[in-house]
Amino acid sequence: TWRERRIKVKIRDELFDRVLALRGQLLEKGLRTELRHAIETEVFDLESDLGQLRRLPSKHDPMDELHLLYLARCRVINLGDIAIQSFLGAGQRGAVFKARHNTQGIDVAVKMLLFPRNDEEIFRFKQESTILSALDHKAIVKCLAGFSRSSYLGVGWFAMEFVEDAKEFSYFFKNGPRDNSALAALATACEGLEHAHSKDIIHRDVQPRNILVDKNGNAKILDFGCAQLSSHEHTFRPLGTLTTSAPEIFDDPRTVTSKADIFSVGTILYRWYYQKWPFFASSYGDAIRQLQETSPEYQELDSPDLEQLLKQVLRREPKERPTASGLAIELRRIQHDLNKSVATK
Repeated sequence: TWRERRIKVKIRDELFDRVLALRGQLLEKGLRTELRHAIETEVFDLESDLGQLRRLPSKHDPMDELHLLYLARCRVINLGDIAIQSFLGAGQRGAVFKARHNTQGIDVAVKMLLFPRNDEEIFRFKQESTILSALDHKAIVKCLAGFSRSSYLGVGWFAMEFVEDAKEFSYFFKNGPRDNSALAALATACEGLEHAHSKDIIHRDVQPRNILVDKNGNAKILDFGCAQLSSHEHTFRPLGTLTTSAPEIFDDPRTVTSKADIFSVGTILYRWYYQKWPFFASSYGDAIRQLQETSPEYQELDSPDLEQLLKQVLRREPKERPTASGLAIELRRIQHDLNKSVATK
């Protein structure tokens, strides 16, 4: 679109201007060696970016990671006291950068909505910031700076807690039941969900990539971009991830309650325990068919209690599933029993 072309040209111009300014500094006499090396390194990086920018096809995805890196590296987005350092990742509605909050002296994660396609995306992005600001729990990433707009083409952004050395929950999948510390991490995530549910907030997209686990094994929930304020909003279309969504999200999105998050936790627990997803759909139609016509397979492994719990959380009827706090208690009890069993062997 014209807007994307305008942004691309502006990025290119910013790159050229920055390179010219830096090369001008290198011509100054008496420049300290360390500063000269730092400038030469930045010039090399910027010129490398320019080379890659020229090689991009004319019709490329504006959410391309390289495109986002241009924005970050050139510092063309003015965020006041917050200085962007590196690109972390991109999703459907925005990109996340690691940044430094110069006033507070801490690292933060900055989420940006760079190319909104419609008013709903802008609304949900603002709502995510509002929801995070309303939540205060150790298992939910904190909002450190609410929604704001940059002077750079009106880019929307907000800042969150940065989780150092974090891994996505899928990290536990490679070892499966052999590493039952996954149960403790998932229990902590459930405690965070219980806090959100107590505030009338339904996450609606609980999946492995939205549960970070820090170096101490503590879980933190993030990405409330699909979240629903259960007392204020009822969406008419499915939101979330096919593999982990509850049946009611496809049956009638207006009836979704906090129990949909419980079902999603159950799919993650099932994936960790059985090393496969209970349902794996390639389209909404396929997901609806599987959830309506099939049931997960339950094999007898090492923990009958865990298998029984899985059957409860993956029940079709939402009212028959446990609460988030009840699920957290059961997960910790099962982990304790498993550890006790291993110790006595």
